[in-house]
Amino acid sequence: MGVIRSVGLIAPKGTGKTSLAEAILFNAKVIKRLGRVEDGNTAMDFDQEEIDRGMTLMPSVFSFDLKGAKIHMIDTAGYPDFINETRMMTGIFDNAIFVLNGAEGVKSQSLKLWKMLNDRGMPRMIFISSMDKELADYGSVLDSISNVFGMPAAPVTMPVTKDKKLVGVVDLAKMKYYADKGGGAVEESDIPAELADEAAEYREKLVESAAEQSDELMEKYLDSGELTPDEVEKGLRGGAAAGKICPVFAGSSTLNIGVSNLMSYLAELTAGPESAANFEAKDTDGNPVTVAVSPKEQFAGIVFKTMVDQYAGKISVFKVLTGTLKPETQITLPRVNRKARVGNLFLVNGKTQTPTDKAEPGDIVCVVKVDDLLTGETLCDPARPIIFELPAIPEPVIALAVVPKERGEEDKLSRGLGSILEEDPLLKTRRDEQTKQLTVCGSGQIHLDSVVSRLRRRFQVNVDVAPPEIPYRETVTKSAKYVEYTHKKQTGGAGRPRVHRPRAGCARRRLRVCGQDFRRGDRPEFPSVGGQGREGEDGRRNPRRVSGGGCPGVAGGRQDAPGGQQGHSVSGGRQGSVQESGYDVQPHPAGAGDVGGNRSSRRVHGRRDRRHQQPQGPCEQHRTGRRSNHNQGAGSVGGDAQVRPRPRRDDFGARHVHHGAGPLRGSA
Repeated sequence: MGVIRSVGLIAPKGTGKTSLAEAILFNAKVIKRLGRVEDGNTAMDFDQEEIDRGMTLMPSVFSFDLKGAKIHMIDTAGYPDFINETRMMTGIFDNAIFVLNGAEGVKSQSLKLWKMLNDRGMPRMIFISSMDKELADYGSVLDSISNVFGMPAAPVTMPVTKDKKLVGVVDLAKMKYYADKGGGAVEESDIPAELADEAAEYREKLVESAAEQSDELMEKYLDSGELTPDEVEKGLRGGAAAGKICPVFAGSSTLNIGVSNLMSYLAELTAGPESAANFEAKDTDGNPVTVAVSPKEQFAGIVFKTMVDQYAGKISVFKVLTGTLKPETQITLPRVNRKARVGNLFLVNGKTQTPTDKAEPGDIVCVVKVDDLLTGETLCDPARPIIFELPAIPEPVIALAVVPKERGEEDKLSRGLGSILEEDPLLKTRRDEQTKQLTVCGSGQIHLDSVVSRLRRRFQVNVDVAPPEIPYRETVTKSAKYVEYTHKKQTGGAGRPRVHRPRAGCARRRLRVCGQDFRRGDRPEFPSVGGQGREGEDGRRNPRRVSGGGCPGVAGGRQDAPGGQQGHSVSGGRQGSVQESGYDVQPHPAGAGDVGGNRSSRRVHGRRDRRHQQPQGPCEQHRTGRRSNHNQGAGSVGGDAQVRPRPRRDDFGARHVHHGAGPLRGSA
């Protein structure tokens, strides 16, 4: 296996990260022209949305050869909305180049990104860009690296300015001066006399950091006070690959100064896939397994990026974790328990692909038109199915309701969102059953704005956006017994002449709040009792007691009930789950059927909700007997019943009359 390195560029927005990637590709002769972010012609930010906004929105990959080493470089997003995807990408590359702005120093976002690398224990190096700016201060930024990041900084190059212009850098390991000749070309020479003292001061810090990496180097440094350039490089190599020190380079990304010096150390000061002898995964039963990293092992890889091309179709980009993959190979997808066949393999170069004959551990390649491959999916040898987990992405924090502007474009909207969901692991969609709204959920306003723009640009779907409606819920707070309603209607019976004949349904229900939490599934049902019934608590004979649909129309009435006091769905609350049962569901002797039972059950639910949801106000207690009004609940022919709220009766027989109670929802 050759020398393979995967490197991720990490930095906050506006530090010159994409410009550094452009300069590296130009010096490696991968691209013929040095693009600029302001002009929208960089190789990494090729999506039109990125060009319009002038910033990286999604990770992009470029593979190239550098002095016999195969380099896979990944440009990550630095805007806060996309930090979760950057965190996921830290599980893909083995090394990081952290970019700082020489004029601004360490930002708060820089500290967040740095902690992400600390969590992974990842080797890294720093490139201080924008040293051509007027307020750039190399020494101040170098001190803040050690003070804020808490990692020893080893300065490898020192910027050189003349008449407030950046003209070159000094290599402190080789003690040589590299003057800029334009277009990435440099001229090597001895360090000028006026720079000797400053270079010696920074070199002392570099030598001390290198000597601390081994006892042999430390002993020689203490005896002689100096190390040779080869010994300095040896100490840097061991300390940087182990993540103990952080080599620091300086220059300008846009002017392409100091970038070639960074590239000369890129393969030497970074760790390869072989540095991790094994990695942790899980088998299909969820048991942890340890997998060795070797080209001779059975193949395993992880998909970390999906692109949907208008002509090529679905492109799945993945990293080889172990083993060797060749074209026309059978693989298995353990998460979905399916097998697939890999056709041709391609190296990824931005928006283009280059064929390759094999992929070894550490390689980043892609396949096309494998529909079952999704971002985060593990693909492996059928003989050993394993599952590798990427860093988890938190749930979205913002949502927007989307509606197509043109009628009949719902299918186009659905297809467009489906394609974007495959590409964007931060995006989620849902349709609320109560509000009937389709919402897109993301990690920030810029994130959702880019989704709406991509729908319009790529799928020709114009949408209206609005804050999503909130499906409020209500719950009962106290137990209730015997809420009663009689539904009366004058109409003709089935198969009979149209004459005025009473059809009535009566329903009485019991409602109580139990201590169990219904979300855990602990919902004991009331028992259903048949037969002749029994004597009720009010002294009357209850001819029948049912739960749910024991009588025609009861179940339908419960489903069609108007809800709580404000008309929202009623569900269990903090005090427990809602339990209910029916008593005295009495159809008319002439046959009320589903209509009467349904209507009476709906009214019972409406009165039940109103009776227990209305706000507590001043009340009067009367120790009197029960009053009955036979006309209560009577309505006009063909219209909804008029129901007046009845006084609440507690368990001790006292009636509580609530002042200001209004008619039920849905009343005529």
